[in-house]
Amino acid sequence: MNMKKIVLFAVVFSLLFVNIGVYSQVENEKQNVQDVANDESAGDAPTSKDVGGQKDSFAETDGQPIDFSCQIPSDMRLVSHNDFLELYINEETTEVAVKDKRSGYIWYTNPQDREKDSKAAGLNKDLLASQMTITYYTPSSQAKMMNNYSDSVRLGQFDIETIENGVKITYRIGKESKVYVVPQVISKERMEEKILNNINETDARKLLRQYRLLSLENVSESRKQELLAQYPSLKNGDIYVLAENVRDYMKESLQEIILSAGYTLEDMNEDHVANNVPPAQENKEVFKISIEYILEGENLVVRVPTEEIEYHHDSYPLYSIKLLEFFGAAGLQDEGYMLVPDGSGSLIYLNNNKLASSSYVINVYGNDRSVPLTERSSLIEQAYLPVFGMKKGENAFFAIIESGDAMARVCADISGRVNSYNSVCSEFVLIPNDVLDISDYSGNYVIMVYQPRIFKGDIKIRYAFLNGENANYAGMARYYRKYLEKQYGMVQRQLYDNVPFYLELVGAIRKVRSIAGVPINVLQPLTTYDQAIEIIDQLKKGGVDEIVLKYTGWANGGVHHTIPSNVNLISKLGGNRAFSRLKNYLEQNQIDYFMDFAIIYAYKNTLFDDFIVRAHASRYITKEIASIYDYNIATDVQDLDRGPYYIISPSRIPHIVDGMIRGLRDLSVKGVSIRDAAIDVNSDFRERRLIDRQQARDILVSQFEKMKNSGLMLMVEGGNAYSLPYIDHIVNIPEESNRFYITDESIPFLQMVVRGHISYAGEPINLASDYRKAMLKAIEVGGGIHFTFIYDENSAFKETYYDHYYSSEYRIWLDRALDFYREVNEALKDVQGQAIENHEKLAENVYRTTFENGVQVIVNYNSEAVNIGGMVVDGKGYKVLKGGM
Repeated sequence: MNMKKIVLFAVVFSLLFVNIGVYSQVENEKQNVQDVANDESAGDAPTSKDVGGQKDSFAETDGQPIDFSCQIPSDMRLVSHNDFLELYINEETTEVAVKDKRSGYIWYTNPQDREKDSKAAGLNKDLLASQMTITYYTPSSQAKMMNNYSDSVRLGQFDIETIENGVKITYRIGKESKVYVVPQVISKERMEEKILNNINETDARKLLRQYRLLSLENVSESRKQELLAQYPSLKNGDIYVLAENVRDYMKESLQEIILSAGYTLEDMNEDHVANNVPPAQENKEVFKISIEYILEGENLVVRVPTEEIEYHHDSYPLYSIKLLEFFGAAGLQDEGYMLVPDGSGSLIYLNNNKLASSSYVINVYGNDRSVPLTERSSLIEQAYLPVFGMKKGENAFFAIIESGDAMARVCADISGRVNSYNSVCSEFVLIPNDVLDISDYSGNYVIMVYQPRIFKGDIKIRYAFLNGENANYAGMARYYRKYLEKQYGMVQRQLYDNVPFYLELVGAIRKVRSIAGVPINVLQPLTTYDQAIEIIDQLKKGGVDEIVLKYTGWANGGVHHTIPSNVNLISKLGGNRAFSRLKNYLEQNQIDYFMDFAIIYAYKNTLFDDFIVRAHASRYITKEIASIYDYNIATDVQDLDRGPYYIISPSRIPHIVDGMIRGLRDLSVKGVSIRDAAIDVNSDFRERRLIDRQQARDILVSQFEKMKNSGLMLMVEGGNAYSLPYIDHIVNIPEESNRFYITDESIPFLQMVVRGHISYAGEPINLASDYRKAMLKAIEVGGGIHFTFIYDENSAFKETYYDHYYSSEYRIWLDRALDFYREVNEALKDVQGQAIENHEKLAENVYRTTFENGVQVIVNYNSEAVNIGGMVVDGKGYKVLKGGM
């Protein structure tokens, strides 16, 4: 090849190379422009591909599906591990996985096959990828919701940091709008005075390249009118206007120049106001909330540190946080159930197709009665335990709400409603609210009022992972029982050799009588101290050895008594001498007795009872005194003729308990029954000394501990979880759930947790709607027998507020009570002190309970006999199997 050809070839090649380079640069610029457009339309957010998107639980690799329940996805990083668990995080989506090293099963915060869900769309699709949903209120009292996937992860507004044994993700939920100190419109005079005269020429040229100088000089009349319509301040002189579509990185650079001139945000807002531009401000609908995932031995602990939550509390109060809604969510092919805590406990079968029902929501520890309800939709059993769980095949998780329990709700739903998953989780009310009617002052109008601060205390949930034979509600109950033993010192013990006979005696009630034509509220004795001895003596002669006495209405004015900071015996019941005879009789016969009081409600208020309503009663959020009325059974509306009585401020309860302990000690009483403090937890919304519901719960715990340490034996009604480590007996323990339509089975979960540690009984049989069923229920759940008696006649309750005692005359019931007791004692006498090891449904309305020593009882609630494995169990009957089945 000659030299000319070589040179020519080189020139052509160079030109081609240059053209290729120019083409590549042009394409890159096009892509950059497209990226800018995408960024601006999506709020500078990464695409779904950038944040990992949504994955299938069975991804294709070389044509073979990967089962993510057994194999960690490749885009998840190990952040912590111990002998039991491994913790992983996807740093782009912030979803977390926990691998149980004992079984190899992997639990995820979010469904891994959610992209395939054809049911979920739009927001419901995004919720499947979120770990947190918040509800808050706007200044106009409109409730709004956001989730951390749509409103944080997609926007790239989160930070991940490694902490001891885990990981912490901090979300900024709500689109952040950063304010740059770069005026959009500024007068020429102010630009020169405040900025240009205070910076160098180079910076001034750089700054002015991003502005247009507008003037009314030398423009046509039509153009002048057009400019004045857009910029009215032009009539006062020339202005500079910031160019459109200035990118954020350029605003950062301009801001540095402007700030160096001494120009401030206040200066900019002054210029904006002068030039009809809204003052610059950040978006206040932004909430900074963190979630921590920590491995603690066999458990995953999830924590939300509420003291670190940041938000504009004056404008956008944060009402609630729903946490890990889809942790361990079960799909359409999964078999098992969800455990929920209403009443004794209940199960929701996975995929039960009950789409006509409402989703499941229940407050832990019932309603805060300092947030008033003028009417109730139905009378329901509350949730006494802050727990929930899910069984999926041979694996299960069980969750314990360790902190924030008094602010919590348990929520659950089935597949098919808005997505294809079954889920159970907890939601926490951080700032309760109520509606205040101010129509007297401003016409027909109401406003929303809020608790003035977020509740004090963390949100903390402990997840335990069960497999094999423990992956069921019996395994969950065993786990929770051991947890209470280890964490709070609850101990196993056998109090009695035979089934306890719980006897409630009603001492005195208030009744209106007409005296000389004038209605007078008088105290009427129903069972005196000496008459109590007579009733108990007849029970003993009938063969009842293990009597446990609860004496209601024995002091301080009867059933609805004055606050017990002082203890005063009732003369109409016999006074001091008769009470001493009763106490000596009980102790000589080794009968445990519990004198009943209420400590969180003031039923009766007198001038000399150490209770001043305005000073010592709680306040509603509306600042009104928290007065309570009972509900009319027929209408479920407050009965204004009954009451009111008052919610005692939790700050006052320690003083009341101190006085009660002194009074009982002076009488040498050994046991006290607290009728209300293991059922209700109420706030005090006084603005200057607010006690939120979690703080109120902690005060009650300290009082139970105080009573226990004083040497008193303790009995309660209900049995909220916080009371369990301190009490000896529970009466009126819930024996069934609410049987909400969405649920499928009622189970004795609460009894399975406490039996062998705390003695208990359900509702009084003589006050039950079905006496035989109440007796059978005692056998199924391993409870004691329970009756409420009076010595007087049933007619004593006529035209009183105590008609719920309608069938309590002991003479009518004595023989039947003895028969019931003999039957229950024969069935259960060999399992006293024994925990419940298992409980299962054998057929419709047929259940088997297995106790720790192997004894089994099978209870048939059907009217007809059933055949179970060749063994016939009579209708409304039971079988006891001491050698197994």
